[in-house]
Amino acid sequence: MTPSLFTQRLQAWFGVTILAQMLTTPRLWFVMPPDRPVFVPLVVSAPGWIHLVLSGLLAGAACTLLIRPRHRYAPLVASLLMVLLCCLDELRLQPWTWLLFLCGVIFFEARRRDGKPGDIFVAHHLRVVLIGLYLWAAIHKMNSGFFEQTVPFFLAAFGVNEPLPWLAGLFGAAIIVSEAGLAVLLARSGRFDRYALRLGVAVHLVVLGILGPSGQNYDPNVWTWNMSQAALLFLLLHKGGSKAGLVDILKSKARPTLVLASLVLLMPALHVVRIAPANLSWALYAGNYDLGMLAAQYSASSPEVDRAIRPFPPRLVRATYEFAQPQLGSIEGLQDVAYPPQIMKELGVTYPPDAGFMRRLQAVLCDEIEPVLLLRRKHLPFSRTRKLSIERCDGSRVEINAPPFL
Repeated sequence: MTPSLFTQRLQAWFGVTILAQMLTTPRLWFVMPPDRPVFVPLVVSAPGWIHLVLSGLLAGAACTLLIRPRHRYAPLVASLLMVLLCCLDELRLQPWTWLLFLCGVIFFEARRRDGKPGDIFVAHHLRVVLIGLYLWAAIHKMNSGFFEQTVPFFLAAFGVNEPLPWLAGLFGAAIIVSEAGLAVLLARSGRFDRYALRLGVAVHLVVLGILGPSGQNYDPNVWTWNMSQAALLFLLLHKGGSKAGLVDILKSKARPTLVLASLVLLMPALHVVRIAPANLSWALYAGNYDLGMLAAQYSASSPEVDRAIRPFPPRLVRATYEFAQPQLGSIEGLQDVAYPPQIMKELGVTYPPDAGFMRRLQAVLCDEIEPVLLLRRKHLPFSRTRKLSIERCDGSRVEINAPPFL
């Protein structure tokens, strides 16, 4: 059987989105080692040409879906290729990659049903993914870091550089309520879909206005994410394949449904207690990432490491070194070991980078410069972290009271 036009359009969207994300993050897909500032493997290391071949195959799978949107195996092939690329480089596993991986598996499973059953499967399970995405994107913003760091950054796009506390609170609350409301509307389904479609498109247009070229001009990869999300909401909700709500979808207790619900509805809750990673928990622009810095002398022998160790001079870094001087010893000549912000944005790394990445980077650099890791865990919702951890390459670790400015 041939899949209906509904499923074909969604598979074509899948192909377009993959290509768009690849084209808007050229460093992520096409700049191979040693041209990256530093390469930190997550599972295995591989020569650059393997990265290039896998990236080419992924682009080929995406093009196949544009030429033949009813192709049965291209979505699964694309998802598997993304898994391989994530295993080769931990910088690639971003929220959009996780979303597209789930979509590819959903499309492949739907093709086993074809026709109307396939449409219903796609509509049900994409709805579950989107409910989890918007729900947890809202919940993870309920922390001081979002209101103190992210909201002022958003408001600066409107010319408000030093927002008053009430304005930052009102704007941040509006964002949280909008995303949570969108999740509720999607969960209700039926006649609420028309409102979900309007609200969802409006939310993504506002984000584009804030982070796009007319606003903060921040990371084309983020622009593509928001445009593709708005398109997905339109394709799914405008004359979609099913009007069933979340309760009815979960009542079936089908194994694929329960597995998906566990990944997108339940697992993100573990991020609140620092177990599940931010990129798999829909912690989008949440402002609650771990704060990590590496203190080291500016010297290295390998070109990759040398390019990674750039002086990053914000007063926050120097003030932290001075605060922790009794534990660090002499701080003369210490530099912050981090990617320059623009390179970090191009690679899709959150800034500040989270604790897991900073620990892996420290492990790579220990043979070169023996950096000291200064780490403040993320603030829990409504509770600030009070400790700063200082970790050395020899495994020693000490905790001190965190400086008030962190």
